[in-house]
Order: sequence, then C-alpha cells, then structure tokens
Amino acid sequence: MAGGAAVGKLMAMLTFSKDPNTAERQMYALIVYLVAIGYIDGEFDRRERGFVRDFIEKLVNKRAADSGQDVAPDVVARFVSHFHELFEQTDAQVQDLFDEVTMG
Repeated sequence: MAGGAAVGKLMAMLTFSKDPNTAERQMYALIVYLVAIGYIDGEFDRRERGFVRDFIEKLVNKRAADSGQDVAPDVVARFVSHFHELFEQTDAQVQDLFDEVTMG
C-alpha cells in the first residue's frame, strides 16, 4: 500500500507541457530515468519492468485527463503503445551497454 501511495503522490506532482513535442521529450526523459534506475543493481527484473509499464500507462492516462479535451480511448491506447515501444527500445539500448566488451 505504501508503494501505491508514493506513486499517487508522484503522479500528482508531475505535469507535462501543453506543447505536444515538449511533452513527448519529457515522457521520453522520464522513461530513460526509470530504465536507468531499474538497472541500478545490475538487473532490471520482471517486476520492475511491470512497474514501469504500468507507470507509463498511468502517465499517459493522466496526460489525457489533464488535457481538458475529450480524448478517445483508442488514441490513449496508441500513445500507451508508443511509449511502451520507447521503453522497450531504451531497455534494449541499456542492456547493450552491459554487454559491451571493455578493454581492461
């Protein structure tokens, strides 16, 4: 329950720009931060990935609700899918960094 309360507080504090391009960059930056934090212990496990995917969905829904417009559910679903894809791409890029051979 405490984790849910913390997420709720965080959601209340986040406000995306009204400019769609800026909001897109803000969301991408947040995804990068979440992935980086997920790997902080060297392993980004299934539960942590699930948290990020759920959080992305909540953020997209919040953005739609905060827009003051009637946003169709299929539009929200497309944005959720888009940001989930960005999450997966970012995760793959970070995984690749762990797999790089380093000179010793």
